[in-house]
Amino acid sequence: MYQPLPDSSNANDGSWRIRVVQQPTNAKAAQGAKEKSRSPIDPPPIVKLDTFPHLSLHDPYIMVVASSVPTGKHEGESSQQHAKNMTGSMVSSLHRLKDLQNQESGFFIFPDLLIKIPGDFKLHFALMKMKTNPSDPGDLGEWETVAETDSDPFKVYTSKDYPGMAESTVMTRSFSDQGVKVRLRKDSRKLTTAKRNHQVAQNARNT
Repeated sequence: MYQPLPDSSNANDGSWRIRVVQQPTNAKAAQGAKEKSRSPIDPPPIVKLDTFPHLSLHDPYIMVVASSVPTGKHEGESSQQHAKNMTGSMVSSLHRLKDLQNQESGFFIFPDLLIKIPGDFKLHFALMKMKTNPSDPGDLGEWETVAETDSDPFKVYTSKDYPGMAESTVMTRSFSDQGVKVRLRKDSRKLTTAKRNHQVAQNARNT
């Protein structure tokens, strides 16, 4: 299992710090599902770079890596098993965007993460920075973990029990307007209910 650094969401010493600002709510298990019917973790998890020493928001040498951590019956599995539980784009580079208060900040966005099996999970996010030679910035070294944090727990449903994806959040829409590639959607649960009501009404007219 991974050995976490102290939770960066509690850091106050000016070191690296990341925080989940858009929490996952649910997902539909992707294992065995057809590509078109897969539903990613909803809403798209978003991690904010809160504090950082000597960094430009254009820095290409940092990224956040996401992994799934079972919190229910699968808890205690190895990190290799954790990796096998998730698919999609598990790495995000830094996006320089304006938040909902119109303040420019750095964000890492995960619009298409999928969990393969049903159960209770949380997401672990690791902020990685590439080591560079101070005397030669072009001399690149290994990636090191400089901060970590976890999402709130969420549930992954079977296709049968999945309640559907919700309408895109204000934050998701705002970042889409700023050029981030993320799918926008209306509340599929409302659409399903509307279709069902329409069908009931249609059947009533035909009887």
